[in-house]
Amino acid sequence: MLKRVLLFALSALFVCLCSCTGGKEVLDSAATAGELIEKATENLLWENEVYDAASAPLDELYFNYYYGAADAAEFHATVSDYGVAVQTSNSADEIGVFKINTEFDEEAFRAESTLTGDALDRAVETERASRIEANLLAAENYCKNRVSIFLNQTENYDATEYAKAQNALIARHGYFVYYIISGDNASIEKIITAQIDAKAL
Repeated sequence: MLKRVLLFALSALFVCLCSCTGGKEVLDSAATAGELIEKATENLLWENEVYDAASAPLDELYFNYYYGAADAAEFHATVSDYGVAVQTSNSADEIGVFKINTEFDEEAFRAESTLTGDALDRAVETERASRIEANLLAAENYCKNRVSIFLNQTENYDATEYAKAQNALIARHGYFVYYIISGDNASIEKIITAQIDAKAL
């Protein structure tokens, strides 16, 4: 009975992940994290440097900006694409967007399972949903870690930047997880989610 309840809960979670906004299903999006960052920073007043998968290796980003965020290998396995806009002056303003890794070796899972028929099909979807949720949670944890670094750096010397970091926005949309530290988080988030939805698959 408990297995059935768990199976149902994970299936419902997968459905929830697939329909994120306004009744429009966002299973996936062709938008890249770099494109999302580029759009989000178009009209910003603060100067920034942009890093994405095309310009900087993920391990370089990890060691420069996410030190202390669990294990680098786990970070790499969790994320398939990323973009980060880093403030070039002494400020907490920053935006990070990560697309999680949704790859799942269904064939291998089926081969190793003792289940058959509909039970196996349900187990496959449950496992897929479980892995996606685990990667989304891991990416959220990395975002929280980045924000905590700003909080530690600004707590004792800059009340304005500390308050900004305290109000940081960390959220997910489809297979993307992002953090925004700025004076107008809502406007930037609107740009990011609109771009994800515009390229929904």
